[in-house]
Amino acid sequence: MRWDQKKRLSYLPENVHGFFTVEAAYLLRNLESQRLTIKTKPAPDPRYPGHKIRFVVEYNPTWYSIVYWEQPPIRRDRTLWSLERIAKGLDRDFIKGNYKYRCDTLYRDLVFERLTEGSYDLMDYLHPNNVVRRFFEMEPVPEEEIFASAASSIDTDNDVLY
Repeated sequence: MRWDQKKRLSYLPENVHGFFTVEAAYLLRNLESQRLTIKTKPAPDPRYPGHKIRFVVEYNPTWYSIVYWEQPPIRRDRTLWSLERIAKGLDRDFIKGNYKYRCDTLYRDLVFERLTEGSYDLMDYLHPNNVVRRFFEMEPVPEEEIFASAASSIDTDNDVLY
């Protein structure tokens, strides 16, 4: 059987399944810890009494913002439920006509992309996972290339990771 993102993770071998659940757990913690927070403050140039402007205090994680704008309609609560099911290995197959597990498919696809292509998150770089890439018959990324990409993202003069 050929696996795709519409099928639950339990069809995958245990070692590959484990990488998916760990990454989903990371995304779940990341989304739970960051939430778009907007506050108001008095306008610098008020046009009427009580005029206020809004400003962002905290942003959603970048990966969630991208998914949110690319795949409407996405609800945060369904995203959390879906990531929790994937992290616990309780995700379900997508069934056409029943969109209950559509988010499971969407986030399995996101995790697959992050594991096979790599991803930047704030100051962390997730390297492509060669175990997962080999399982899906993709060419492994040479270690030299992985280390070169990590080294190129560090500004050694200022100890900053880009």
